[in-house]
Amino acid sequence: MNEKGTYDFLQYDKIWQRVAPTLSLWGEGPADNAVPGMMPVSAGAVPPEIGRAVPGEGREPCCFGDGARTEMETLEGMLEEELFQQRRLTALGKQAPVWAKGILTRLAGNAGGRAKRLTAVFYLATGECRGAAVCVDRGCIRKWCPALRERYLALACTALRYAQMAEGTEDPCLKKILADLSGSTHRDTMDLLHLLERSLGE
Repeated sequence: MNEKGTYDFLQYDKIWQRVAPTLSLWGEGPADNAVPGMMPVSAGAVPPEIGRAVPGEGREPCCFGDGARTEMETLEGMLEEELFQQRRLTALGKQAPVWAKGILTRLAGNAGGRAKRLTAVFYLATGECRGAAVCVDRGCIRKWCPALRERYLALACTALRYAQMAEGTEDPCLKKILADLSGSTHRDTMDLLHLLERSLGE
């Protein structure tokens, strides 16, 4: 450092030449003269870390971007449908034969789980919390087999809508989640079908 408080790079260069005369301090010599593990530095060079773009900054995010946000109105309807299904399955389980109660309780829990998944998807896409907007259904289920048929058809339609939405969206993360929701709902319809088969066979 000189009297003005600034670094005298010429003085450093002279010292470097005495210590290692065959090596170039500033990387101006041949490539084989570079110090191992050290990137050669030239005047005005900017380290590669400086100015490096932050992933996702200034461009569309890879997941839950504008493409996913356009689906939110439809997903809100699916969320309400899942909450409705949860309540109907819960009510059906309370009036079901003993051998069917456990299965219907599990199916009601599955519907509630899908509703929670949709709530999380809504938050990921919008940054907003979405609350339930479905009134509690306290209707009495009087006929067992017609009620099973009603639930089966409703869940089958829901599974199909999830599958269609998965095919229609270009958002990769939303596509995977919708496909999983479709598969989960379809499996539940198979359980309802088995309950109906046993009920009709008795």
